[in-house]
Amino acid sequence: MGATPYIGASIKRKRITASHRRGNYTDDVALPRQTYAHFVRSPHAHAKIKSIRKDKALKAPGVVAVFTGDDLAGAKVNGLPCGWLITDVNGRR
Repeated sequence: MGATPYIGASIKRKRITASHRRGNYTDDVALPRQTYAHFVRSPHAHAKIKSIRKDKALKAPGVVAVFTGDDLAGAKVNGLPCGWLITDVNGRR
């Protein structure tokens, strides 16, 4: 058997009860002046976006900013990384 004996194996799990749940979720965070991001993607695969009307979105209540792919490319963002490291069952990358 290889270095990952848990793949395909049945693992006995602890029963999780309400008193055991101590996870922290980003949706539970509420800070002063907090903002949220919303990503809009085309519902059509391989579609070419001809234009984006940022002016209407910027006029909507609560909207702070609107960024397009061109904005991110100009700022050299180079993608949006995952917020956490992915590890195996032993905590290794």
